[in-house]
Amino acid sequence: MISSRHARRNLTIAAIGAAVVAAGLAGWILLGHWQAGDLTFFGDDSFSPADDEVAGRDKLFQPDAVILTTSLSSLPRDIISVPVLNDLLSEDFVFYYEENEGRLGLEGTFRRIAYERNLGVGDEILAYVLNTSAQIAFWKGKDGKLKEYLLVVPRSGLLKYAGRLAGLLGAPPAPTVADSTPPAAERDPLAEYEDEQLARETVLPGDPASPVYRLEYTADKSLYFAARKDHLLVFSELELLVPEDASRTERVSEFLGSLDHQNLGRRFRLPRPAGRHSVVVGAEYLSFGYQRFFPAVRALRFDFSGNRWRTHLLSSAAFPSPQALWQYVPTGAALCAALPVALASVAEVAADVDADPALADFLTTLSAPVAVCWYGTSELQTPLFVALAPAKENTAATAALGRLFAATVGTWESEDGAKGPVTEATCTGGRVWSREVSSPYGPLEGEGMRYRHHFRVTLASCGGALLFSPDPRLVDLGVGVLQKKYPALADSLSEEPDAVVVLAPAGLAQLLESALMSSLPSAQEPVFRTSVVRSLLPLLKRAAEYPGYVLPAPQRFGEWEVLAWKEWE
Repeated sequence: MISSRHARRNLTIAAIGAAVVAAGLAGWILLGHWQAGDLTFFGDDSFSPADDEVAGRDKLFQPDAVILTTSLSSLPRDIISVPVLNDLLSEDFVFYYEENEGRLGLEGTFRRIAYERNLGVGDEILAYVLNTSAQIAFWKGKDGKLKEYLLVVPRSGLLKYAGRLAGLLGAPPAPTVADSTPPAAERDPLAEYEDEQLARETVLPGDPASPVYRLEYTADKSLYFAARKDHLLVFSELELLVPEDASRTERVSEFLGSLDHQNLGRRFRLPRPAGRHSVVVGAEYLSFGYQRFFPAVRALRFDFSGNRWRTHLLSSAAFPSPQALWQYVPTGAALCAALPVALASVAEVAADVDADPALADFLTTLSAPVAVCWYGTSELQTPLFVALAPAKENTAATAALGRLFAATVGTWESEDGAKGPVTEATCTGGRVWSREVSSPYGPLEGEGMRYRHHFRVTLASCGGALLFSPDPRLVDLGVGVLQKKYPALADSLSEEPDAVVVLAPAGLAQLLESALMSSLPSAQEPVFRTSVVRSLLPLLKRAAEYPGYVLPAPQRFGEWEVLAWKEWE
Protein backbone atom coordinates (compact mmCIF):
# COMPACT_ATOMS: atom_id res chain seq x y z
CA MET A 1 0.00 0.00 0.00
CA ILE A 2 1.06 3.59 -0.58
CA SER A 3 2.76 5.16 2.44
CA SER A 4 3.91 8.65 3.40
CA ARG A 5 6.53 7.35 5.79
CA HIS A 6 10.28 7.14 5.24
CA ALA A 7 10.43 10.92 4.92
CA ARG A 8 14.21 10.86 4.72
CA ARG A 9 14.03 8.72 1.63
CA ASN A 10 10.96 10.34 0.15
CA LEU A 11 12.40 11.24 -3.23
CA THR A 12 11.53 10.17 -6.71
CA ILE A 13 12.79 6.84 -7.95
CA ALA A 14 13.62 8.72 -11.13
CA ALA A 15 17.06 9.15 -9.60
CA ILE A 16 17.68 5.44 -9.95
CA GLY A 17 16.74 5.47 -13.62
CA ALA A 18 18.83 8.57 -14.17
CA ALA A 19 21.80 6.90 -12.51
CA VAL A 20 21.61 3.87 -14.75
CA VAL A 21 21.26 5.79 -18.00
CA ALA A 22 23.13 9.02 -17.29
CA ALA A 23 26.01 7.32 -15.52
CA GLY A 24 26.40 4.89 -18.37
CA LEU A 25 26.26 7.53 -21.08
CA ALA A 26 28.29 10.16 -19.25
CA GLY A 27 30.77 7.58 -18.07
CA TRP A 28 31.18 6.25 -21.59
CA ILE A 29 31.87 9.66 -23.08
CA LEU A 30 34.21 10.54 -20.22
CA LEU A 31 36.09 7.28 -20.69
CA GLY A 32 38.06 8.73 -23.51
CA HIS A 33 36.45 11.45 -25.54
CA TRP A 34 36.38 15.24 -25.74
CA GLN A 35 33.91 17.08 -23.55
CA ALA A 36 32.81 20.72 -23.99
CA GLY A 37 30.00 23.21 -24.81
CA ASP A 38 27.62 26.55 -24.63
CA LEU A 39 24.75 26.34 -27.08
CA THR A 40 21.30 27.78 -27.31
CA PHE A 41 18.98 24.78 -27.32
CA PHE A 42 15.85 24.72 -29.42
CA GLY A 43 12.85 22.41 -29.62
CA ASP A 44 9.28 22.04 -28.48
CA ASP A 45 7.58 19.43 -26.35
CA SER A 46 4.97 18.26 -28.85
CA PHE A 47 5.16 15.12 -30.95
CA SER A 48 4.31 14.95 -34.62
CA PRO A 49 4.26 11.80 -36.80
CA ALA A 50 6.00 13.89 -39.44
CA ASP A 51 9.12 13.68 -37.27
CA ASP A 52 9.53 10.08 -38.42
CA GLU A 53 9.93 11.30 -41.99
CA VAL A 54 12.59 13.77 -40.89
CA ALA A 55 14.38 11.08 -38.87
CA GLY A 56 14.30 8.74 -41.84
CA ARG A 57 16.56 11.00 -43.91
CA ASP A 58 19.77 9.76 -42.29
CA LYS A 59 21.07 8.24 -39.06
CA LEU A 60 22.30 11.70 -38.05
CA PHE A 61 18.67 12.74 -37.60
CA GLN A 62 17.86 9.72 -35.41
CA PRO A 63 20.34 9.24 -32.56
CA ASP A 64 19.69 6.53 -29.97
CA ALA A 65 20.51 8.84 -27.05
CA VAL A 66 21.21 12.53 -26.48
CA ILE A 67 22.74 14.49 -23.60
CA LEU A 68 22.20 18.22 -23.23
CA THR A 69 24.28 19.66 -20.41
CA THR A 70 25.65 22.93 -19.10
CA SER A 71 28.76 21.14 -17.80
CA LEU A 72 29.54 17.59 -18.83
CA SER A 73 32.34 17.25 -16.28
CA SER A 74 29.85 17.84 -13.43
CA LEU A 75 27.46 15.05 -14.47
CA PRO A 76 29.02 12.20 -12.41
CA ARG A 77 29.07 14.37 -9.28
CA ASP A 78 25.48 15.47 -9.84
CA ILE A 79 24.42 11.84 -10.04
CA ILE A 80 25.68 11.07 -6.54
CA SER A 81 24.30 14.32 -5.11
CA VAL A 82 20.85 12.69 -4.86
CA PRO A 83 20.43 11.19 -1.36
CA VAL A 84 19.45 7.68 -2.45
CA LEU A 85 22.37 7.49 -4.87
CA ASN A 86 24.73 9.04 -2.36
CA ASP A 87 23.81 6.10 -0.13
CA LEU A 88 24.68 3.59 -2.85
CA LEU A 89 27.59 5.21 -4.72
CA SER A 90 30.90 6.48 -3.38
CA GLU A 91 33.40 9.11 -4.48
CA ASP A 92 35.17 6.30 -6.35
CA PHE A 93 32.35 6.55 -8.90
CA VAL A 94 33.36 10.15 -9.65
CA PHE A 95 37.10 9.48 -9.53
CA TYR A 96 36.73 6.62 -12.01
CA TYR A 97 35.35 8.96 -14.66
CA GLU A 98 37.78 11.76 -13.82
CA GLU A 99 40.96 9.70 -13.77
CA ASN A 100 40.48 6.96 -16.35
CA GLU A 101 43.09 6.19 -19.00
CA GLY A 102 41.14 7.62 -21.96
CA ARG A 103 40.46 11.01 -20.43
CA LEU A 104 43.97 11.37 -19.06
CA GLY A 105 45.36 10.33 -22.45
CA LEU A 106 43.36 13.05 -24.20
CA GLU A 107 44.48 15.74 -21.76
CA GLY A 108 48.08 14.58 -21.96
CA THR A 109 48.08 14.64 -25.77
CA PHE A 110 46.62 18.15 -25.83
CA ARG A 111 49.19 19.43 -23.32
CA ARG A 112 52.10 17.78 -25.15
CA ILE A 113 51.26 19.47 -28.44
CA ALA A 114 50.88 22.82 -26.66
CA TYR A 115 54.17 22.36 -24.78
CA GLU A 116 56.15 21.42 -27.88
CA ARG A 117 54.96 24.60 -29.58
CA ASN A 118 55.86 26.65 -26.48
CA LEU A 119 52.27 27.71 -25.72
CA GLY A 120 50.77 28.22 -22.25
CA VAL A 121 47.37 27.05 -23.36
CA GLY A 122 46.67 23.56 -22.04
CA ASP A 123 44.99 23.84 -18.64
CA GLU A 124 43.17 27.09 -19.37
CA ILE A 125 41.47 25.89 -22.53
CA LEU A 126 40.77 22.43 -21.13
CA ALA A 127 39.03 24.02 -18.14
CA TYR A 128 36.81 25.99 -20.51
CA VAL A 129 36.08 22.98 -22.70
CA LEU A 130 35.15 20.75 -19.76
CA ASN A 131 32.87 23.24 -18.04
CA THR A 132 30.79 24.79 -20.79
CA SER A 133 27.54 23.40 -22.12
CA ALA A 134 27.42 20.73 -24.81
CA GLN A 135 25.15 18.58 -26.92
CA ILE A 136 26.14 14.96 -27.46
CA ALA A 137 24.34 12.44 -29.66
CA PHE A 138 25.01 8.69 -29.49
CA TRP A 139 24.37 5.83 -31.90
CA LYS A 140 24.62 2.14 -31.12
CA GLY A 141 27.10 -0.07 -32.95
CA LYS A 142 26.61 -3.56 -34.35
CA ASP A 143 27.09 -5.05 -30.88
CA GLY A 144 24.26 -2.90 -29.47
CA LYS A 145 26.54 -0.64 -27.41
CA LEU A 146 26.58 3.14 -27.72
CA LYS A 147 29.82 3.49 -29.64
CA GLU A 148 29.40 6.32 -32.14
CA TYR A 149 29.00 9.88 -30.92
CA LEU A 150 28.88 13.48 -32.11
CA LEU A 151 29.62 16.32 -29.72
CA VAL A 152 28.68 19.91 -30.64
CA VAL A 153 30.09 22.93 -28.78
CA PRO A 154 30.13 26.64 -29.67
CA ARG A 155 33.20 28.33 -31.06
CA SER A 156 32.30 31.73 -29.61
CA GLY A 157 33.71 30.94 -26.17
CA LEU A 158 37.09 30.10 -27.68
CA LEU A 159 37.57 33.52 -29.28
CA LYS A 160 39.75 34.85 -26.47
CA TYR A 161 42.07 31.90 -27.05
CA ALA A 162 42.14 32.39 -30.82
CA GLY A 163 45.78 33.41 -30.99
CA ARG A 164 47.07 30.58 -28.85
CA LEU A 165 44.79 28.03 -30.51
CA ALA A 166 46.13 29.04 -33.88
CA GLY A 167 49.60 28.44 -32.52
CA LEU A 168 48.55 25.10 -31.14
CA LEU A 169 47.32 24.09 -34.59
CA GLY A 170 50.54 25.15 -36.23
CA ALA A 171 49.48 28.50 -37.69
CA PRO A 172 50.66 32.04 -36.91
CA PRO A 173 48.43 33.78 -34.32
CA ALA A 174 45.22 35.24 -35.72
CA PRO A 175 43.87 38.56 -34.44
CA THR A 176 40.93 38.32 -32.04
CA VAL A 177 37.77 39.83 -33.53
CA ALA A 178 34.44 40.71 -31.98
CA ASP A 179 32.48 39.00 -34.74
CA SER A 180 32.41 35.25 -34.09
CA THR A 181 31.20 34.39 -37.59
CA PRO A 182 34.12 32.86 -39.53
CA PRO A 183 34.88 34.05 -43.08
CA ALA A 184 33.41 32.03 -45.94
CA ALA A 185 36.77 30.59 -46.94
CA GLU A 186 38.92 29.80 -43.90
CA ARG A 187 42.59 29.03 -44.26
CA ASP A 188 43.75 25.65 -42.99
CA PRO A 189 45.93 26.21 -39.89
CA LEU A 190 47.24 22.63 -40.09
CA ALA A 191 48.13 22.64 -43.78
CA GLU A 192 51.86 22.41 -43.09
CA TYR A 193 51.79 21.04 -39.55
CA GLU A 194 52.96 17.48 -38.95
CA ASP A 195 52.48 15.55 -35.74
CA GLU A 196 52.25 11.83 -34.99
CA GLN A 197 49.02 12.29 -33.07
CA LEU A 198 47.39 15.19 -34.93
CA ALA A 199 46.82 15.28 -38.68
CA ARG A 200 44.44 16.56 -41.33
CA GLU A 201 42.21 13.83 -42.80
CA THR A 202 39.74 15.38 -45.24
CA VAL A 203 37.01 18.07 -45.41
CA LEU A 204 33.35 18.19 -44.37
CA PRO A 205 30.80 18.07 -47.18
CA GLY A 206 28.87 21.24 -48.00
CA ASP A 207 29.81 24.89 -47.87
CA PRO A 208 32.27 25.88 -46.53
CA ALA A 209 34.47 22.82 -47.04
CA SER A 210 35.84 22.79 -43.50
CA PRO A 211 38.96 20.67 -42.84
CA VAL A 212 38.61 17.59 -40.62
CA TYR A 213 41.44 16.60 -38.26
CA ARG A 214 42.21 13.33 -36.51
CA LEU A 215 43.60 13.33 -32.95
CA GLU A 216 45.07 10.05 -31.71
CA TYR A 217 45.12 10.28 -27.93
CA THR A 218 45.93 6.70 -26.88
CA ALA A 219 47.49 3.75 -28.66
CA ASP A 220 44.12 2.55 -29.94
CA LYS A 221 41.76 5.55 -29.66
CA SER A 222 41.22 8.50 -31.97
CA LEU A 223 38.65 11.22 -32.46
CA TYR A 224 37.91 13.65 -35.27
CA PHE A 225 37.11 17.35 -35.08
CA ALA A 226 36.11 20.12 -37.43
CA ALA A 227 34.59 23.59 -37.37
CA ARG A 228 31.43 24.52 -39.24
CA LYS A 229 30.08 28.07 -38.92
CA ASP A 230 29.70 28.80 -35.19
CA HIS A 231 30.18 25.22 -34.02
CA LEU A 232 33.02 22.91 -33.13
CA LEU A 233 32.19 19.29 -33.98
CA VAL A 234 33.92 16.35 -32.29
CA PHE A 235 32.98 12.87 -33.50
CA SER A 236 34.05 9.24 -33.14
CA GLU A 237 33.85 7.90 -36.70
CA LEU A 238 34.95 9.66 -39.88
CA GLU A 239 32.09 8.03 -41.81
CA LEU A 240 29.56 9.74 -39.54
CA LEU A 241 30.08 13.18 -41.12
CA VAL A 242 32.29 12.34 -44.12
CA PRO A 243 30.40 9.56 -45.89
CA GLU A 244 32.04 7.17 -48.32
CA ASP A 245 28.62 6.54 -49.82
CA ALA A 246 27.89 9.47 -52.13
CA SER A 247 24.16 9.05 -51.60
CA ARG A 248 24.61 10.28 -48.00
CA THR A 249 26.51 13.43 -48.90
CA GLU A 250 23.43 15.57 -49.50
CA ARG A 251 21.76 14.38 -46.28
CA VAL A 252 24.90 15.04 -44.22
CA SER A 253 25.14 18.53 -45.73
CA GLU A 254 21.48 19.11 -44.81
CA PHE A 255 22.18 18.03 -41.23
CA LEU A 256 25.22 20.27 -40.90
CA GLY A 257 23.21 23.18 -42.26
CA SER A 258 20.49 22.64 -39.65
CA LEU A 259 22.81 23.03 -36.65
CA ASP A 260 22.00 26.74 -36.44
CA HIS A 261 18.30 26.19 -35.76
CA GLN A 262 17.87 22.58 -34.57
CA ASN A 263 19.49 20.72 -31.72
CA LEU A 264 20.66 17.11 -31.78
CA GLY A 265 17.51 16.12 -29.91
CA ARG A 266 15.13 17.14 -32.69
CA ARG A 267 14.00 13.55 -33.12
CA PHE A 268 12.87 13.45 -29.49
CA ARG A 269 11.16 16.87 -29.61
CA LEU A 270 13.28 18.01 -26.67
CA PRO A 271 12.11 21.18 -24.92
CA ARG A 272 14.54 23.87 -23.83
CA PRO A 273 16.41 22.42 -20.81
CA ALA A 274 15.38 24.07 -17.56
CA GLY A 275 18.10 22.49 -15.42
CA ARG A 276 21.73 21.47 -15.58
CA HIS A 277 21.47 18.17 -17.45
CA SER A 278 18.98 16.44 -19.71
CA VAL A 279 19.54 12.82 -20.79
CA VAL A 280 17.15 11.22 -23.29
CA VAL A 281 17.23 7.63 -24.54
CA GLY A 282 15.12 6.26 -27.39
CA ALA A 283 12.85 3.28 -26.81
CA GLU A 284 14.48 1.41 -29.70
CA TYR A 285 17.71 1.29 -27.72
CA LEU A 286 16.09 0.46 -24.38
CA SER A 287 13.93 -2.31 -25.87
CA PHE A 288 16.91 -4.31 -27.20
CA GLY A 289 15.37 -4.53 -30.66
CA TYR A 290 11.79 -5.30 -29.60
CA GLN A 291 10.41 -1.81 -30.18
CA ARG A 292 8.19 -3.20 -32.95
CA PHE A 293 6.00 -4.81 -30.30
CA PHE A 294 5.30 -1.61 -28.34
CA PRO A 295 5.75 1.28 -30.79
CA ALA A 296 3.74 3.74 -28.67
CA VAL A 297 6.66 4.19 -26.25
CA ARG A 298 9.12 6.56 -27.92
CA ALA A 299 11.66 7.77 -25.36
CA LEU A 300 12.57 8.33 -21.70
CA ARG A 301 14.13 11.56 -20.47
CA PHE A 302 15.97 12.29 -17.22
CA ASP A 303 16.39 15.94 -16.15
CA PHE A 304 18.57 17.20 -13.33
CA SER A 305 17.88 20.49 -11.58
CA GLY A 306 19.24 21.44 -8.18
CA ASN A 307 19.76 18.09 -6.50
CA ARG A 308 16.82 16.25 -8.03
CA TRP A 309 16.39 14.00 -11.03
CA ARG A 310 12.99 13.82 -12.73
CA THR A 311 11.79 11.21 -15.24
CA HIS A 312 9.74 12.06 -18.34
CA LEU A 313 8.05 9.83 -20.91
CA LEU A 314 7.27 10.50 -24.56
CA SER A 315 4.60 8.27 -26.09
CA SER A 316 2.49 8.45 -29.22
CA ALA A 317 -0.63 6.70 -27.92
CA ALA A 318 -2.57 6.32 -24.68
CA PHE A 319 -1.49 3.63 -22.21
CA PRO A 320 -4.09 0.88 -21.74
CA SER A 321 -5.15 0.35 -18.13
CA PRO A 322 -3.38 -2.63 -16.47
CA GLN A 323 -5.95 -2.91 -13.66
CA ALA A 324 -7.50 -6.16 -14.94
CA LEU A 325 -4.09 -7.61 -15.83
CA TRP A 326 -2.75 -7.48 -12.25
CA GLN A 327 -5.55 -9.87 -11.22
CA TYR A 328 -3.66 -12.63 -13.10
CA VAL A 329 -0.09 -11.82 -12.03
CA PRO A 330 1.37 -13.61 -8.97
CA THR A 331 2.30 -11.40 -6.03
CA GLY A 332 5.87 -11.06 -4.75
CA ALA A 333 7.45 -9.68 -7.92
CA ALA A 334 10.77 -7.86 -7.72
CA LEU A 335 9.95 -5.81 -10.82
CA CYS A 336 6.84 -5.75 -13.00
CA ALA A 337 5.99 -3.64 -16.02
CA ALA A 338 2.76 -3.47 -18.02
CA LEU A 339 3.85 -2.98 -21.63
CA PRO A 340 1.47 -1.43 -24.19
CA VAL A 341 2.17 -4.22 -26.67
CA ALA A 342 0.90 -3.87 -30.25
CA LEU A 343 -0.72 -7.29 -30.49
CA ALA A 344 -1.25 -6.93 -34.24
CA SER A 345 2.54 -7.07 -34.63
CA VAL A 346 2.64 -10.24 -32.53
CA ALA A 347 0.00 -11.84 -34.76
CA GLU A 348 1.93 -10.80 -37.86
CA VAL A 349 5.13 -12.46 -36.61
CA ALA A 350 3.25 -15.60 -35.55
CA ALA A 351 1.66 -15.88 -39.00
CA ASP A 352 5.14 -16.36 -40.49
CA VAL A 353 5.39 -19.57 -38.44
CA ASP A 354 1.79 -20.83 -38.54
CA ALA A 355 -0.75 -19.31 -40.90
CA ASP A 356 -3.73 -21.01 -39.22
CA PRO A 357 -6.58 -18.41 -39.10
CA ALA A 358 -7.58 -19.78 -35.70
CA LEU A 359 -4.21 -18.70 -34.28
CA ALA A 360 -4.47 -15.23 -35.81
CA ASP A 361 -8.01 -14.82 -34.45
CA PHE A 362 -6.90 -15.92 -30.98
CA LEU A 363 -3.94 -13.52 -30.88
CA THR A 364 -6.13 -10.59 -31.90
CA THR A 365 -8.46 -11.35 -28.96
CA LEU A 366 -5.62 -10.89 -26.46
CA SER A 367 -5.77 -7.63 -24.52
CA ALA A 368 -3.01 -5.08 -24.01
CA PRO A 369 -1.06 -4.36 -21.91
CA VAL A 370 1.12 -7.43 -21.38
CA ALA A 371 2.97 -7.90 -18.09
CA VAL A 372 6.63 -8.87 -17.79
CA CYS A 373 7.74 -9.67 -14.24
CA TRP A 374 10.94 -10.76 -12.52
CA TYR A 375 10.91 -12.58 -9.17
CA GLY A 376 13.67 -12.74 -6.58
CA THR A 377 13.17 -16.50 -6.25
CA SER A 378 13.85 -17.03 -9.97
CA GLU A 379 16.59 -15.87 -12.36
CA LEU A 380 17.32 -12.67 -14.25
CA GLN A 381 16.99 -14.55 -17.54
CA THR A 382 13.64 -16.17 -16.67
CA PRO A 383 10.91 -13.51 -16.40
CA LEU A 384 7.20 -14.30 -16.49
CA PHE A 385 5.00 -12.88 -19.28
CA VAL A 386 1.24 -12.60 -18.73
CA ALA A 387 -1.44 -11.52 -21.21
CA LEU A 388 -5.22 -11.42 -20.86
CA ALA A 389 -6.98 -13.98 -23.07
CA PRO A 390 -10.56 -15.17 -23.61
CA ALA A 391 -11.79 -17.21 -20.64
CA LYS A 392 -13.47 -19.83 -22.82
CA GLU A 393 -11.19 -22.37 -24.48
CA ASN A 394 -11.11 -22.48 -28.28
CA THR A 395 -10.09 -25.97 -29.39
CA ALA A 396 -8.70 -24.89 -32.76
CA ALA A 397 -6.77 -21.99 -31.23
CA THR A 398 -5.37 -24.25 -28.50
CA ALA A 399 -4.08 -26.71 -31.08
CA ALA A 400 -2.50 -23.87 -33.07
CA LEU A 401 -0.81 -22.51 -29.93
CA GLY A 402 0.66 -25.92 -29.28
CA ARG A 403 2.09 -26.07 -32.81
CA LEU A 404 3.47 -22.54 -32.47
CA PHE A 405 5.19 -23.47 -29.19
CA ALA A 406 6.71 -26.63 -30.70
CA ALA A 407 7.96 -24.76 -33.77
CA THR A 408 9.53 -21.77 -32.01
CA VAL A 409 10.79 -23.09 -28.65
CA GLY A 410 13.84 -25.33 -28.44
CA THR A 411 17.04 -26.21 -30.25
CA TRP A 412 18.66 -29.41 -31.48
CA GLU A 413 19.58 -31.77 -28.67
CA SER A 414 20.97 -34.73 -30.62
CA GLU A 415 23.20 -35.37 -33.62
CA ASP A 416 20.20 -35.86 -35.90
CA GLY A 417 19.05 -32.30 -35.13
CA ALA A 418 15.96 -33.31 -33.15
CA LYS A 419 14.53 -31.11 -30.42
CA GLY A 420 13.47 -32.43 -27.06
CA PRO A 421 9.88 -33.69 -26.68
CA VAL A 422 7.01 -31.31 -25.85
CA THR A 423 4.98 -32.33 -22.83
CA GLU A 424 1.34 -31.29 -22.58
CA ALA A 425 -0.94 -31.09 -19.56
CA THR A 426 -4.39 -29.73 -18.83
CA CYS A 427 -5.38 -26.76 -16.72
CA THR A 428 -8.71 -25.10 -15.99
CA GLY A 429 -9.96 -23.92 -19.36
CA GLY A 430 -6.90 -24.77 -21.41
CA ARG A 431 -3.49 -26.45 -21.84
CA VAL A 432 0.07 -26.21 -20.55
CA TRP A 433 3.04 -27.01 -22.82
CA SER A 434 6.69 -27.37 -21.77
CA ARG A 435 9.99 -28.38 -23.36
CA GLU A 436 13.48 -28.77 -21.96
CA VAL A 437 15.91 -26.53 -23.82
CA SER A 438 19.64 -26.92 -23.20
CA SER A 439 21.67 -23.80 -22.48
CA PRO A 440 24.86 -23.05 -20.56
CA TYR A 441 22.82 -20.38 -18.70
CA GLY A 442 19.95 -22.64 -17.66
CA PRO A 443 19.22 -23.05 -13.93
CA LEU A 444 18.39 -26.77 -14.16
CA GLU A 445 20.83 -29.67 -14.50
CA GLY A 446 20.34 -32.91 -16.38
CA GLU A 447 21.90 -35.54 -18.64
CA GLY A 448 21.50 -36.54 -22.25
CA MET A 449 21.30 -32.99 -23.63
CA ARG A 450 23.66 -30.76 -25.56
CA TYR A 451 24.56 -28.89 -22.35
CA ARG A 452 24.53 -30.04 -18.76
CA HIS A 453 22.25 -27.09 -17.90
CA HIS A 454 18.86 -26.38 -19.38
CA PHE A 455 15.60 -24.45 -19.09
CA ARG A 456 12.15 -25.99 -18.90
CA VAL A 457 10.36 -23.44 -21.06
CA THR A 458 6.61 -23.38 -20.37
CA LEU A 459 3.53 -21.86 -22.00
CA ALA A 460 0.04 -21.99 -20.47
CA SER A 461 -3.29 -20.91 -21.94
CA CYS A 462 -5.70 -21.23 -19.05
CA GLY A 463 -8.95 -19.61 -17.99
CA GLY A 464 -8.49 -16.04 -19.17
CA ALA A 465 -4.70 -15.69 -19.30
CA LEU A 466 -1.73 -16.62 -21.44
CA LEU A 467 1.43 -17.24 -19.37
CA PHE A 468 4.97 -17.87 -20.59
CA SER A 469 8.33 -18.27 -18.85
CA PRO A 470 11.59 -20.23 -19.08
CA ASP A 471 10.97 -20.97 -15.37
CA PRO A 472 8.04 -23.42 -14.97
CA ARG A 473 7.63 -22.47 -11.30
CA LEU A 474 6.49 -18.98 -12.28
CA VAL A 475 3.93 -20.37 -14.72
CA ASP A 476 2.71 -22.71 -11.96
CA LEU A 477 2.28 -19.68 -9.68
CA GLY A 478 0.30 -17.93 -12.41
CA VAL A 479 -1.96 -20.93 -12.86
CA GLY A 480 -2.36 -20.98 -9.08
CA VAL A 481 -3.57 -17.36 -9.19
CA LEU A 482 -6.18 -18.35 -11.81
CA GLN A 483 -7.34 -21.16 -9.53
CA LYS A 484 -7.46 -18.84 -6.50
CA LYS A 485 -4.73 -20.88 -4.81
CA TYR A 486 -2.18 -18.06 -4.78
CA PRO A 487 -2.61 -14.30 -4.20
CA ALA A 488 -2.52 -11.90 -7.13
CA LEU A 489 -0.40 -8.75 -7.36
CA ALA A 490 -3.64 -6.74 -7.57
CA ASP A 491 -4.31 -7.59 -3.90
CA SER A 492 -1.40 -5.35 -2.85
CA LEU A 493 -2.15 -2.57 -5.34
CA SER A 494 -5.52 -1.50 -3.98
CA GLU A 495 -4.47 2.17 -3.80
CA GLU A 496 -2.74 2.22 -7.22
CA PRO A 497 -4.60 -0.29 -9.39
CA ASP A 498 -3.46 1.45 -12.60
CA ALA A 499 0.27 1.24 -11.80
CA VAL A 500 2.25 0.35 -14.92
CA VAL A 501 5.53 -0.38 -13.08
CA VAL A 502 5.93 -2.06 -9.70
CA LEU A 503 9.37 -2.11 -8.08
CA ALA A 504 10.34 -3.97 -4.89
CA PRO A 505 14.01 -3.25 -4.03
CA ALA A 506 14.29 -6.22 -1.65
CA GLY A 507 13.30 -8.71 -4.33
CA LEU A 508 15.35 -6.92 -6.98
CA ALA A 509 18.46 -7.04 -4.77
CA GLN A 510 17.91 -10.76 -4.23
CA LEU A 511 17.55 -11.30 -7.98
CA LEU A 512 20.71 -9.34 -8.83
CA GLU A 513 22.74 -11.07 -6.13
CA SER A 514 21.70 -14.46 -7.49
CA ALA A 515 22.62 -13.41 -11.04
CA LEU A 516 26.02 -12.11 -9.95
CA MET A 517 26.93 -15.17 -7.95
CA SER A 518 25.87 -17.60 -10.67
CA SER A 519 27.83 -15.71 -13.33
CA LEU A 520 31.01 -15.64 -11.21
CA PRO A 521 31.77 -19.23 -10.13
CA SER A 522 34.29 -19.22 -7.30
CA ALA A 523 36.54 -21.75 -9.06
CA GLN A 524 36.74 -19.85 -12.37
CA GLU A 525 36.38 -16.22 -11.22
CA PRO A 526 37.86 -15.97 -7.69
CA VAL A 527 39.16 -12.38 -8.08
CA PHE A 528 35.97 -10.87 -9.53
CA ARG A 529 33.78 -12.85 -7.15
CA THR A 530 35.77 -11.61 -4.15
CA SER A 531 35.46 -8.02 -5.36
CA VAL A 532 31.71 -8.38 -5.83
CA VAL A 533 31.25 -9.92 -2.39
CA ARG A 534 33.33 -7.20 -0.74
CA SER A 535 32.12 -4.12 -2.65
CA LEU A 536 28.84 -4.74 -4.47
CA LEU A 537 26.83 -7.07 -2.26
CA PRO A 538 26.83 -4.62 0.68
CA LEU A 539 25.31 -2.02 -1.67
CA LEU A 540 22.60 -4.48 -2.74
CA LYS A 541 21.80 -5.21 0.90
CA ARG A 542 21.55 -1.48 1.54
CA ALA A 543 19.27 -1.01 -1.48
CA ALA A 544 17.04 -3.84 -0.25
CA GLU A 545 16.09 -1.69 2.76
CA TYR A 546 14.37 0.93 0.62
CA PRO A 547 10.59 0.88 0.26
CA GLY A 548 8.90 -0.27 -2.92
CA TYR A 549 7.73 2.12 -5.63
CA VAL A 550 4.94 2.14 -8.17
CA LEU A 551 4.49 4.24 -11.28
CA PRO A 552 0.88 5.24 -12.08
CA ALA A 553 -0.15 4.92 -15.70
CA PRO A 554 0.77 7.93 -17.89
CA GLN A 555 -2.25 10.10 -18.67
CA ARG A 556 -1.11 11.95 -21.79
CA PHE A 557 0.49 11.17 -25.09
CA GLY A 558 1.97 13.18 -27.93
CA GLU A 559 4.02 15.28 -25.49
CA TRP A 560 6.54 14.81 -22.71
CA GLU A 561 4.94 13.83 -19.39
CA VAL A 562 6.53 13.85 -15.95
CA LEU A 563 6.36 10.42 -14.32
CA ALA A 564 5.36 10.60 -10.65
CA TRP A 565 6.72 7.60 -8.73
CA LYS A 566 5.06 6.77 -5.41
CA GLU A 567 6.21 4.76 -2.42
CA TRP A 568 4.57 1.38 -2.03
CA GLU A 569 4.69 -1.34 0.61
